[in-house]
Amino acid sequence: MDYDSDVPDDEIEKMLEEALEKKKRKASEAGLDVDDDNIPFEEKVKVVLLEKGQNHFDVLPEGWIQVTHNSGMPIFLHKSTRVCTLSRPYFLGPGSARKHQIPVNAIPCLSYRKAMEKENEGTDPPSDDNSEQNLPNARIETVQENLQAQNLTPDQVRDYCQKLFQFQAITVMRFKSWSERRKYTKKRKHEKQLQRPTLPDGTKLITFPIRNSDSSETNTSTKKEWIMNPNGKSYVCILHEYVQHALKKQPTYQFTELENAATPYAATVMIKDMRYGIGYGTSKKQAKSEAARATLEILIPEMKSKITTDSVPGKQ
Repeated sequence: MDYDSDVPDDEIEKMLEEALEKKKRKASEAGLDVDDDNIPFEEKVKVVLLEKGQNHFDVLPEGWIQVTHNSGMPIFLHKSTRVCTLSRPYFLGPGSARKHQIPVNAIPCLSYRKAMEKENEGTDPPSDDNSEQNLPNARIETVQENLQAQNLTPDQVRDYCQKLFQFQAITVMRFKSWSERRKYTKKRKHEKQLQRPTLPDGTKLITFPIRNSDSSETNTSTKKEWIMNPNGKSYVCILHEYVQHALKKQPTYQFTELENAATPYAATVMIKDMRYGIGYGTSKKQAKSEAARATLEILIPEMKSKITTDSVPGKQ
């Protein structure tokens, strides 16, 4: 904005200088360890990384800046999210996250090592005494040439990382298209349906004949059988299921309190007014379970040897 002023330029400059002098702080006020307040600065030693192998073709993605940490190492800061990383970020674009080539400078240790190796190779000695008068050879590099030289294939990255980390080979299935995957899945599902269904290894089944409601009166036998899988069932549950299907009755329990500190409770299984197994325990629940187990060993002799306590949860 243009404006006219009656104050001379020299006067304006003088006023600005006076205002600036009033705002100046002494070195001691600023916390600087300087004996003479007339010295406007203090020298400090700062350690920084000696950068090598800079790639001028590689530009940081938008929003990222490079900052020198107090450790001396360069770090990369995403200004809007305040995310920091020690590895140089790079823009992937539409490329595949799994298959793309990785820039060398995204792996700081490898990038620095390559730059040191290149530096140690040195240059060829001059061919004659007049070589100092000759101009150095210029080099032209295209973007594509730089990408080819400064990027690593997945195999090259793995070769380097295998020196530092351990890898394992796993077998995966890769389909050419989604339709091929769907076709394979349907085929596997069909093959699985054609397989003979089997129970898991170690499964034990209890098979026993069952009677009709009037079979006890007519004393007629039947060929019907009931098959029970005791896996995961308690002794009480197995006994009730067995008696219910075999005799069409429910077992009952008689409890007795004993003068025994170790096992103060006793339980007796009653089936059709007949006494069977007796169990003892620290609680009525435990005594009931032990009585059911003892009854099953009487009614099913193979129970003790073939149906172990491992398949009976909690022996309830």
